[in-house]
Amino acid sequence: MSGSGGGPARTVDLLANLSPGSILRRIRDMALLWLLFGAVCGACSESARGGNMVGVVSGVLAGMIVLPFLGVCLGLAGARIAPTLIGGCFGGLLGALLGTVAGSASPLFVASFGLILGGLVGGTLGAMLWWLNFVARALGFSLRNR
Repeated sequence: MSGSGGGPARTVDLLANLSPGSILRRIRDMALLWLLFGAVCGACSESARGGNMVGVVSGVLAGMIVLPFLGVCLGLAGARIAPTLIGGCFGGLLGALLGTVAGSASPLFVASFGLILGGLVGGTLGAMLWWLNFVARALGFSLRNR
């Protein structure tokens, strides 16, 4: 097993990243990102497909009401903005492609599902890899310095 490799300077950097201001800023940023995701998913909903403005606005508002709570939870869990945004974009594009290729009746619905799933994967992948490394080190394996 290898040591922490950073000493007191690494501990000070870690504690600086856990200040209440940075945590609140991450929660705010994640809630705003998922607010945007909610607007996109709401615009792709079934009520918005009718083409009338009332259906589009109601779908957007419904998505904007529901998804920011997911962003707050992910922000509290330590998710970062860039991987979540990249995962959501790739998930939405992949969902739209799969919905079109599979001949789905509503490829936009599949795209919005891909957007949400990709955002969740992108937001939680870093934490999952950190926990995998933590458990491996606790069991005596080192995934670094090999």
